[in-house]
Amino acid sequence: MHRILLIILLFISGMISWNCKNEKMTGSSEPVSQTVREVQNQNGLIGQIELDNGKKWTVNDEMKPFIAEGEKLVDNYIQSGDDDYIKLAEALKIQNDNLIKSCTMTGKSHDELHKWLEPHQKLIEMIKNLPEKEMAGKVITRLKSSYEIYHSNFQ
Repeated sequence: MHRILLIILLFISGMISWNCKNEKMTGSSEPVSQTVREVQNQNGLIGQIELDNGKKWTVNDEMKPFIAEGEKLVDNYIQSGDDDYIKLAEALKIQNDNLIKSCTMTGKSHDELHKWLEPHQKLIEMIKNLPEKEMAGKVITRLKSSYEIYHSNFQ
């Protein structure tokens, strides 16, 4: 069963792509365990997020509500003891899709945001495809940490 799950997650990881202001970024087909390790801590992100001369990067106002709503969904899920992680993943995907559609950022701030966003999206995809609630809980905890990383680097 785990081998099938791994194959499915590898396939999905390889298929993830999105459009942000006519720029396409494609997920890699790296092993799932590597993806989880990347998101476990700040040093494992897709390149260390650099600050803007020691200050947090500014995210455009149109994007902020979707990040805030995604974080609220995760917080409510954790606090309520809900166990419908599939529903959570679907709601988070909607927020991320809207986040990406609202992106007007360019340059270095845009690049740094994507260092956070790509592993964040991979976690959401992983949640949606996990077979057990216990496994989802671990990934959701990492997703919560992902929002903390966002707040450490962006405003």
